[in-house]
Amino acid sequence: PAFIYEGTPPGKDFDPDNVQEGFSKGYYLKRVFRHIFTSPSSALVPDGEIIPSCGCNAKLHGMEKVEPEHIAYAFVQSRFSIATRDKWHETDGCYKYNEAYTRFIKAIREAPDQTWAESLLQWWNQTVFGNKHGLIVIDLTEDDEDDDLVVMQRQHEMRMVAVHQKVRIYSIILQY
Repeated sequence: PAFIYEGTPPGKDFDPDNVQEGFSKGYYLKRVFRHIFTSPSSALVPDGEIIPSCGCNAKLHGMEKVEPEHIAYAFVQSRFSIATRDKWHETDGCYKYNEAYTRFIKAIREAPDQTWAESLLQWWNQTVFGNKHGLIVIDLTEDDEDDDLVVMQRQHEMRMVAVHQKVRIYSIILQY
């Protein structure tokens, strides 16, 4: 479907000679993904911008980085939302959601060009979490302030968050 490709309107940038180019980077797919995995309020924020949310589904389910299965799930939900059915069913006419989900995952996991696949997942992590490596998780549950290892880990994590925030702010400034 055109909505999974980059471009305005969706699929405008589709290149039949290079179908990987722009694959799964469509505007609508990104918005549905964010709505599901981060929060409804994050669906329309600019790429890489993070809205702090206590109810982030990614955090609630221990999702620290985007995997092909996450993108495929958002794809199926996106496709269903614009389909003719008003209730979930495994098919929509000749379209089979289970098969589409599996093929979507294979398109990334079994891509002939694994560099492309890795780059795509980094792009998704950057777009959703503001970091190409995924969500930065800071464990603040450890109360052992006397443990130097815990203190070093916490300080390192805070420095990494600060660095990523500065990089994001700098890239926003460069856009203007």
